[in-house]
Formats: sequence, C-alpha cells, structure tokens
Amino acid sequence: GLATSGDYEKFFEKDARRYCHIINPANGMPVNCWSSVSIMHVSALAAGIFSTIAMLKENDAEDFLKASALRYLLLGAQGEVRPQR
Repeated sequence: GLATSGDYEKFFEKDARRYCHIINPANGMPVNCWSSVSIMHVSALAAGIFSTIAMLKENDAEDFLKASALRYLLLGAQGEVRPQR
C-alpha cells in the first residue's frame, strides 16, 4: 500500500503562515514541518498510520522513519525532497 499525509489540500494561510488540518496533540497547534509524507508498506492501513505519525513527529520524522525501516518520501515545507536513503 501507499499512503500520503500532508497539508497540500486542507490548509489556509494567515499572516504568511500556513495552517493545516493535522493538529499536534502535544501543543494543540497545526504541524508545519512537512508538506507531505508518503509511505510504502505491505498494508495500506499501516502506511496511512505511519504517514500521519511522521507528520506529527515533525523534525523527528526522518529519524523515526529510518528506525522503522519503512520506504518513504518526505516533502519539506519549502519544497525540498527527502527520499529514503
């Protein structure tokens, strides 16, 4: 399965800041580190779970995904592409 979580469809901008629909439960604010996280997994459900968790982990997402041995593609908030290495 392949799943993507991101802010590319459900968001609004105010005062030059982008606010998405994925809310970090730790601080109650929308995440803003990644535009999208795509995950490949044998289970589409698991891929969706991992992509959302990675969005919530923000700056720690890449380390989380590497430790999980998942195939992934991260797109940064400024358009940078970070594929699995």
